[in-house]
Amino acid sequence: EILFSVDRRPFDAVAVGEARVAIMPRATFMELLRASPLWGLNFIRLISDRLFITERDLAALSRTWTRPRLIHLLLKLAETLGEPTPRGALLRIPVTHEAMANMIGASRGRVTSAVNELERQGLLERQGRLLVVRTDALKSLLSRPGK
Repeated sequence: EILFSVDRRPFDAVAVGEARVAIMPRATFMELLRASPLWGLNFIRLISDRLFITERDLAALSRTWTRPRLIHLLLKLAETLGEPTPRGALLRIPVTHEAMANMIGASRGRVTSAVNELERQGLLERQGRLLVVRTDALKSLLSRPGK
């Protein structure tokens, strides 16, 4: 989607596992759009989906308190990186408190306190360096008024 902008993104992306990257020159991409309306519609659908997800994530990040922002992040990580287990979604890669803090715009100390509280409540548990997220319980917690 950066093809339509002359600016560079203000951040880098880092793969957390094995990844494949395809690079296409701008001219080739533009020719595909001209030659195939169906390809163009599919591209628009992809961009629309990404915009929706970005807007949803921005709304979640705009919450004042660290805890609800962290819960939204954990639910997103469970959705994208989680492996279903009987105890919840096991995040397949280790995610540090520092990384979570950076993702939600909070201090590492506040994230550590919130993670510890979620663990005490049985909403999150550690398996070595990995986390198990109790997605149903966290969704229920967020749906309560005032949360």
